[in-house]
Amino acid sequence: MAERPLRVLIYGSCVSRDAFELFEPDDGVELVEYVARSSIVSAMSKRPFSGVDTTAIASQFRRRMVAWDLESTKLKELVAAGGYDILLLDVIDERYGLYQRDSETFATRSSEFGETGFAKTTTERAIAPHTAERLRLWRRGWRRLRRRLKRAGKLQAVRLNKVFWATKLSSGADHPSVAANPTAHDLVNGMIGQMYRRIERDLGPDQVYRYPASDLVADVDHKWGAAPFHYPPSYNQRLKAYLLAERERVCGSAPRTRT
Repeated sequence: MAERPLRVLIYGSCVSRDAFELFEPDDGVELVEYVARSSIVSAMSKRPFSGVDTTAIASQFRRRMVAWDLESTKLKELVAAGGYDILLLDVIDERYGLYQRDSETFATRSSEFGETGFAKTTTERAIAPHTAERLRLWRRGWRRLRRRLKRAGKLQAVRLNKVFWATKLSSGADHPSVAANPTAHDLVNGMIGQMYRRIERDLGPDQVYRYPASDLVADVDHKWGAAPFHYPPSYNQRLKAYLLAERERVCGSAPRTRT
């Protein structure tokens, strides 16, 4: 059988995407698509969230991510098409609130969405992040995604990238967000933990990528700043190693070694 790359679809955030900057062509790992800035609530909604002008978003990437979230079709199409070996999933972008228009029409209130200048009317209601209602809607979204994965024969392709918001900086100091509001930080990680427990009920142990505490610190030298989900190089190296092992398992050969 001819060698082919491991095909990876990411539904998540930069914590899953950044490691791909470490891959070389000979590593045989291909990123087929990256869907970000989209809660599972809106991604799995049954109707698009219309009436939002995305042209004010300067970045083509950010504009595309918001458009996909509003359309509520992209992730569904990618899952059904099945052109991936691994669906790398993280829940970091579930930190955003939502706009709800009706029971089946939602938009993710990402920072990129904020660039549209959309002004909420009496037709929409805002749903705050990290609330019981937000978690209930997320659980419904996960059930819908799980059903689509099962229909596509791809539930076994899911890999949960199990990371938490960092409480420490790579320097060893407390993260500023912990010092400023420890309760809020605990609320975020508590909500993420509940999501992980729900997802893991549908996965096997080998479908979860886990990390030591030393990897889950905020890198003070990160190019995008020391956010609680901007981890040090050791984290990206570990994620790369996970995916290289998947490549050998799925594609039947190790990456070619340069001479």
